[in-house]
Amino acid sequence: MPIQNRLKQIFLFILFIICFVLFIVGRKFDVTNDLLNYILGSYPNFQAAFFFPLLLVFELAKKFGINRTELLFHLSLVFVIILLIIEEYVPIFGNSKIWDIHDILFSSVGSIFALLYFHFYLKHRIAYAKE
Repeated sequence: MPIQNRLKQIFLFILFIICFVLFIVGRKFDVTNDLLNYILGSYPNFQAAFFFPLLLVFELAKKFGINRTELLFHLSLVFVIILLIIEEYVPIFGNSKIWDIHDILFSSVGSIFALLYFHFYLKHRIAYAKE
């Protein structure tokens, strides 16, 4: 494995660990700052909406090419946002018992960021890697 790919994997792993720690801090500790409490309270929704659709992008691109990968990415993005909205109304996976519009807002923002990240960065990286 080339060193550049290894460094990307390490960077993504560290980024995931940072996000996971923020998730734990947001759930386990009572933060006195209202803004920070607000952000950390809805951050897991942002994280799920951002990361889940991006998980298999490179594997899909190797197997199907960029056009089909783009379609599958968009479908997974729609699936994840619908799942997170349904989860907010009827908790299936989580332990959230309270309906919160802010969680839906953070899920939507996470999906938009994932979409922007895919179109302005990943899509071009995948296209250049294929050449």
